[in-house]
Amino acid sequence: MVFRIKEETESARERAIHYLTEGLNRDVRPSSIQKLKELIDEHGPVVESYPSWHPMVNLKPDEFGTETIPSERCGYRGIDHTIFMRGGFITCPYAGDDAVIQSIEECDQSEALAHIEATRLDFPLYYENATPVLVTCESYDYIPGDGSIPTRSAVAMMLEKEIPSWRNASVGEHWEDMRPYFLGRPCGKVSSLFVSKETGQAIKRVWETLNSVGVFGPMR
Repeated sequence: MVFRIKEETESARERAIHYLTEGLNRDVRPSSIQKLKELIDEHGPVVESYPSWHPMVNLKPDEFGTETIPSERCGYRGIDHTIFMRGGFITCPYAGDDAVIQSIEECDQSEALAHIEATRLDFPLYYENATPVLVTCESYDYIPGDGSIPTRSAVAMMLEKEIPSWRNASVGEHWEDMRPYFLGRPCGKVSSLFVSKETGQAIKRVWETLNSVGVFGPMR
């Protein structure tokens, strides 16, 4: 599988912009499109999902759960009509921003590997009566200019997330089946917008080593 990063990011960007602005009135749409593009430039690129070990989907981690998109199961309340970016997401609930902001403020981030916060946006998105909120994830450990997560941190977070499940696991899962969960989407065979090829290969090697000694049970 070839990971065509340029084509993937450009296509996802256009879909996200269309999704969050097609319902706006013509008089405000151009301004909202421009401001949305600026946010995507700052916090993007647009993604489909996060690695299961990523701080963004572990605000309030479920020890045995596997989440790859922000939801109430991993700590966020009130999100709706949402696009995801590498460094955050934009959600546009009709019920106001209180639930989203409070759910983040209530979580203990004292030992987190990233800081997650929510800010209400001052321009309309999705529809006029929705309340757009920007949720950002400022990682304490990333590669400047590249934006990807270093091998050491990515492998450690993957292990921290996956190892506890060995007690309840009955079968091991093949890399091809787990690849989207560990790399985030879109992804190639061993790389994504979150991890480099070298980091993805390291994650794969560690995972296959765990399977080779039967940590999670016989292979499915």
